[in-house]
Amino acid sequence: MGDMMLAGGALQEDLALACAGQVSVRYAKCDDGWYAEFTVAAAGADDLKLVHRLTAPTLAEARRLVPAAVAFLQGAPIDPLG
Repeated sequence: MGDMMLAGGALQEDLALACAGQVSVRYAKCDDGWYAEFTVAAAGADDLKLVHRLTAPTLAEARRLVPAAVAFLQGAPIDPLG
């Protein structure tokens, strides 16, 4: 995991992911626990990006889920038992 810092009232983390390169993630409290918001660019298309927001009961869970969510958005299969 990357180093976290406070930015604009939320926690900010830059992750280096093998599947997507550098991904900037913003974490903040919400009614459902914590959300993680990040942007993923389409492979080979600089003009196409997807902003994704996931929610989890804890900050630790949100942080754990981001790499799998990025991989899934880029087409990797998800192991439902994993």
